[in-house]
Amino acid sequence: MVWHGREAMVATLALLAGLVLVAVHPWGWALAGAGLAAVATVSVALVWGPAWVWGASADAVWAGAARAASMVRARWEEDSPSTATRRRARVAGALTVTVRAVGGSACVVVMRGRRSPKVRLWRQVFRKQARNHVWRVR
Repeated sequence: MVWHGREAMVATLALLAGLVLVAVHPWGWALAGAGLAAVATVSVALVWGPAWVWGASADAVWAGAARAASMVRARWEEDSPSTATRRRARVAGALTVTVRAVGGSACVVVMRGRRSPKVRLWRQVFRKQARNHVWRVR
């Protein structure tokens, strides 16, 4: 499952509203905390525009991003200081993609840069790659 932009904001705000309804005591602190979390969520979504990928490891998302680049024939240049929790690459010389692991089966994908037609096509293919990821039972 992929949450991006407005989807991420709406889903996060719905989760926060559910937490506020569950938290019966004390209402004042719960509402203040939910309000601060909502403001932080909206500001992060507007500034970074991250995509949350649920149900796939960072390795699977990274492989899907590289596969999407090869499908649209975009240049894929990995940065050398990539680590196990954070990987960064440049797509088509215009967009920087950073994949960060958040737990075992979730990750955050941050895309920064220019949106050329090749990058737009890559984003669509990558989003479909991430949505179609299937867990295999071992």
